[in-house]
Amino acid sequence: WESRRWQSVQAGFGFAGMKRSREDDETDDACGTTGVDVPGNEVAGTSSSDSLEDGAIVSAVPTQAKTISSSFDHVATVYGDAVASVTLKPEFAKTLKVGDVSELVTWVLTPDGGNPAWAFVRHKPKISRIVMVLAPGLCENRCANARELMPNIANFLGKGVPTNTDNGTANELNVARTVLNSVRDDGPNNGVAKKRNGSGNQKKNEKTEKETETESTDAASLCVRPFPFPPTHYVLSAQQMVDMDYPTPVVGGGDDSSGDKDEPTLILPDGFVVTQPSGAGIARSPALSMVALDCEMCYVGVGVDKRLVLTRCSVVGPDGTVVYDKLVMPSEKITDYNTAHSGITESQMRGVTVSLEDVQRDLLELISCETVLCGHSLENDLRRLQMMHPTCVDTVLLYPHDKGPPYRTKLSSLTEKFLRRKIQQGSHDSVADARATMELALLKFVNGPKFGEPIGGGGSF
Repeated sequence: WESRRWQSVQAGFGFAGMKRSREDDETDDACGTTGVDVPGNEVAGTSSSDSLEDGAIVSAVPTQAKTISSSFDHVATVYGDAVASVTLKPEFAKTLKVGDVSELVTWVLTPDGGNPAWAFVRHKPKISRIVMVLAPGLCENRCANARELMPNIANFLGKGVPTNTDNGTANELNVARTVLNSVRDDGPNNGVAKKRNGSGNQKKNEKTEKETETESTDAASLCVRPFPFPPTHYVLSAQQMVDMDYPTPVVGGGDDSSGDKDEPTLILPDGFVVTQPSGAGIARSPALSMVALDCEMCYVGVGVDKRLVLTRCSVVGPDGTVVYDKLVMPSEKITDYNTAHSGITESQMRGVTVSLEDVQRDLLELISCETVLCGHSLENDLRRLQMMHPTCVDTVLLYPHDKGPPYRTKLSSLTEKFLRRKIQQGSHDSVADARATMELALLKFVNGPKFGEPIGGGGSF
């Protein structure tokens, strides 16, 4: 911990008091609202009365007027006093994701965007800017159920289109990044996606992935192969952990009554524990070099109090062998076993007496702060364990999503692509997931930092 000082980082947004619990985000929709700002007008909302055929806008807009750099004088000459408008098409938006909203922004404000099927923009070149209001927690269901309490939403914005987020732990920052994500102009190939065999570097990456198809990807074989860089090369920085919402302590300490400065101390939330240096406290010595961890969760509480809690914790070593696996009985009654996603059943939990505190003590003895802890979206597991650890490797960052943050590739998809097998068929198994995570991490260590990297990059508006 002395070599990895935690810094508290606070991010401010233009909204406050709207933060939802992580558990609510697993089931709630996220709602984004866009307004079109037209020169000479205030905000032109969506209107179904101004709808046109999908192909009409193509013939009505000259090619030279499609670029964002076209002068407004030219647009005024072509369109005169015409007013821009947007018509939503709910029939084409049944599976609309939060990130898809950026398609509309890109289509309106850039020359290279694609026309989203769920929205029709009339007189697009007359739009000079877009105003976007992000209201975390204000989902379509809540708007419908409390319509009389929010009349302006219906009166000024019309009937909206519900959106969903595929990130079960999405927060305000993640949703904002998703909506504002775009293709970088300064990215590879000037932001234009190329086929995988389109350049020498891409061929090299493709060859690297193809070579792994003939080699064993089980942990026992991978862990004995040489690594170009040590596993610590891939450890998350303190800033990355804060950005990904890992549980992190606050560094405290100050002047005492005599005027001398106290030694810095770690301030932890109630119930949280932190791993110790090897040989200190109950931490084992010598320390384990590397382990992978995965947890399963069930629900307690009902309604607004419904939340996920730890019910199983599994840890595997570098060779894939199980070093820890226990069922955990929550302090509150389980109201939903979440079997499809946890693999936990009521019969399994009968007679279980292990508590969260028991697991915390076991892990503090097993894992020292020097141990490289691997996981997939590991912050979720650590939060349920109420544990903090400074040396983490997350396969979410080892294998970034093609669209960039905050998108994340599912563990099952990574396992099928890189390990050539399927997991989570029917239900989840924390041992199988932990072993797959370890093998994915080892595969990255063996092939180097560029392995598994997507081609191209994303940026922000």
